[in-house]
Amino acid sequence: SLINLVGEIEPSERAKVVMIGDSSTDLALAERANIPSIHVQWCQFAKKLSLNNLKPTYEALAPLDCLSVIKRHLARI
Repeated sequence: SLINLVGEIEPSERAKVVMIGDSSTDLALAERANIPSIHVQWCQFAKKLSLNNLKPTYEALAPLDCLSVIKRHLARI
C-alpha cells in the first residue's frame, strides 16, 4: 500500500512525495500516509466527485498544472 511505500522512503526524501489522484480514495490514502495530495480535475469523473470532507493539498485543472504544483511544493522544502 501507499503507506508501506512511503515508510520505505528515507525520511529526508519523504517530503518530496506527492500523491496525484482523481478520487476520494486517492486523497484518503495520501491523508493516511501523511503526504500532500494533488486532486486532478480534468476528467468528468473527478469534476463530479464528492470529496467527503477530504481536503487535497493542491488542485490541478489540467495535466500540466501538476508540474507547476510539484515545482511549488518542492520549492517549499
